[in-house]
Amino acid sequence: MDQSNHHDQPELWFRPSPAMSFSALLSLFEVEEITATPRLGKRDAMHPKGYVLGTVVTARLFDENRQERIHKKVYIDRVTSKLLRDITGFELKETRYRSASLLQEDLSFFEGRSVALDEVVSIVEFSYLTQL
Repeated sequence: MDQSNHHDQPELWFRPSPAMSFSALLSLFEVEEITATPRLGKRDAMHPKGYVLGTVVTARLFDENRQERIHKKVYIDRVTSKLLRDITGFELKETRYRSASLLQEDLSFFEGRSVALDEVVSIVEFSYLTQL
């Protein structure tokens, strides 16, 4: 039986949504301008799909057909968790969401259900590793 978990092969997946098209994501990803991503739940090191500070993970970008188009190695700098209602525009700046309401809409899209303002969201901040 496979006993591996997210910590063995950690990844950050990105895909298009109503708030951000694939072409917009691709251009931001190629020039490394997205340096944070929201995830539903408290995604610290204790969560099975959490992120450990200081680790290297693979950031993967998928198109509308769920085909991987690009991937890059990134370093986890910080994970901040708080209620969706308490997330500020400043915290969203590096995610490229303009408001918490757009983030709420996208989280609802990705989860396939309505995401409430009292649910915990984690902002995972990362930096790109230089390719040698």
